[in-house]
Amino acid sequence: MERRHIPVIVITGGPCSGKTTLISVAQQRLADLGFTVITVSEAATEFIVGGLKPWEISAESFQLQLMRYIMQKEDIFKAGALAHPGEKVVILCDRGTMDSRAYMAAHEFDRMLGTLGYTIVDVCDKRYDAVVFMESVAVDKPELFTIENNAARTETVGAAVGLNQKTLDAWVGHPHLTIVDNADSLESKLTRAFAAICHAVEIPAPLEIEHKFVLDPGYQGLPPFPAHTVQAAIEQYYLKTDDSDVEERVRAWSRGRGTVYYHTFKELVRPGVRREWERNISERAFFELLKRADPECGKIEKWRHCFVWNGRYYELDSIPRIGAVYLEVELTEEGETLELPPGYAEIFTEVTGDAYHSNHQIARRLGQIP
Repeated sequence: MERRHIPVIVITGGPCSGKTTLISVAQQRLADLGFTVITVSEAATEFIVGGLKPWEISAESFQLQLMRYIMQKEDIFKAGALAHPGEKVVILCDRGTMDSRAYMAAHEFDRMLGTLGYTIVDVCDKRYDAVVFMESVAVDKPELFTIENNAARTETVGAAVGLNQKTLDAWVGHPHLTIVDNADSLESKLTRAFAAICHAVEIPAPLEIEHKFVLDPGYQGLPPFPAHTVQAAIEQYYLKTDDSDVEERVRAWSRGRGTVYYHTFKELVRPGVRREWERNISERAFFELLKRADPECGKIEKWRHCFVWNGRYYELDSIPRIGAVYLEVELTEEGETLELPPGYAEIFTEVTGDAYHSNHQIARRLGQIP
């Protein structure tokens, strides 16, 4: 029997990004909606304030102990949350395991995972349902940058900009990463960030506003990526449902040596705008749900390439079996201006709302291929 699902959400970001304010606001708003909110405080600050300073020992030693502490601490809070009698419980983590990657060389981080016996999927994709990344004001509003509200913060504006990018790069590849920039006011920033949290806890009000593009079939290979890119392999299956307005699917998401499984419901509101509910499930539950696989739909196998450009999280999917490449990006608010990476507008055509290019219809076409 599957344990009940308690969403675990990481709130992270660059220095002076509004992360602490968001956690406070989210605690109150979620409580007003009837949730019991359990918050896991930032471990690195505890270490530094407690006297264990990273600049006094090697970065690898510091981050190894920090990783162990973060995971142990989160696991204890998760166990307590599972024992809570409330029906609506959510865990908010002030930073998470992948933040360590911003302070280490790539080979050091990989070696640390090997020492602990984990894969990147274990410490990232499986561990958290969603990641909300708050952009540092140092990036585009340096006059608002301050270190006075955090005893463990010592960065200059320039260092904060660099650390903001390294932290974002560390989380790129998570299936549910939302980037919240500094456009407009702090209130707008908090509203957009809270919408991502609501999405993760399955409050149906927030919408998935997605734009989808297809690569010119005459283009050879994949277009150049404008930023740090993470690749994942996806297997996706559609399930039979009784409601024609709702799509139900399961998928296996793999990168490196690890795999995480998801169960998703999508309800069409209008072309390009949907409500979505998705949760992490066990491998056993995945194969149990596959017994309801729609016989008219084939398995979608695709390579996903995740990258961030101009403050947005892009997913480029290559589906070799049909020889197609798609680019998808989600917006946090309706009416936002969307600009594609350099050179992409000339080789991609928007197909948002075109049923032929929907994943469901692609699965149906694949189901007809011998």
